[in-house]
Amino acid sequence: DARTYLHGALTLNNQDGTRTLEAWCLHHLAQVELEADNLVEAERLAQCAQAMARELGDELTAAWSAVIVGEIATHRGEFSQAEMLFSQALDVNRRMEHQPGQMRVLAALARVALARNNPKQALALTNEALALEGTADLLLDRAPLLAAHGRALAALGRQADARIALEQALNLHRQMGQTHLAARLQAIMGG
Repeated sequence: DARTYLHGALTLNNQDGTRTLEAWCLHHLAQVELEADNLVEAERLAQCAQAMARELGDELTAAWSAVIVGEIATHRGEFSQAEMLFSQALDVNRRMEHQPGQMRVLAALARVALARNNPKQALALTNEALALEGTADLLLDRAPLLAAHGRALAALGRQADARIALEQALNLHRQMGQTHLAARLQAIMGG
């Protein structure tokens, strides 16, 4: 279980007298809780990770933690707050030339655009993310990106292209053993 491993890493990190991995572990625990739909706990952990990462000068972990808080804001319909957090995280990832982070944030911004019924903007954002070099093998980030891409294509009436993107996302979720995410995506696809 991911929670057990991350809590174990936190314990070991605290025993050696450093805090180098603490923010990173908290961020990943927040991600686990977000995926489990434990939004309150995910937000608490992400905010702790963000504050600690800032204190330690770890801009990337702070940005990734902000993305989790932004995802929660999106779930709540607080789209302006989500966009602000995502934009700040995108700035950090671009400045640091961190393409996987850029891909993740662009996908998050696309989901906000879809929630705001702006599929053209969502498609532009997903196209930008898909064009990033060196990201094709990042399955963890690519699956939700392809799902957002497929949803944008479907909303624009491009059903055949949408089906391809959604099938790719579904297969990636299955390859990674993310059965709950695969089931959600299957429900979106209507079957």
